[in-house]
Amino acid sequence: ADIVTDIAEGRGPENMTFCLGYSGWSPGQLEHELAENNWLVLPADEEALFDVNADDKYSYCTSKLGVTTSNFVETVGFA
Repeated sequence: ADIVTDIAEGRGPENMTFCLGYSGWSPGQLEHELAENNWLVLPADEEALFDVNADDKYSYCTSKLGVTTSNFVETVGFA
């Protein structure tokens, strides 16, 4: 709560992104998903966080990873 007050009073960080939402995982679920390579993860990138327009963040980040999302599919399976 202190940081929100500081931001409102002009004493917050120079760069910030304020997001509000909810996501929940069962115990160990996120770690399992990361281990299974179910997430696209890239190193911290200040430009991605603060300079890229919200509508462009996904394509910016996937291009940083060298991923072409046009090849993504919505179904999964095992061969």
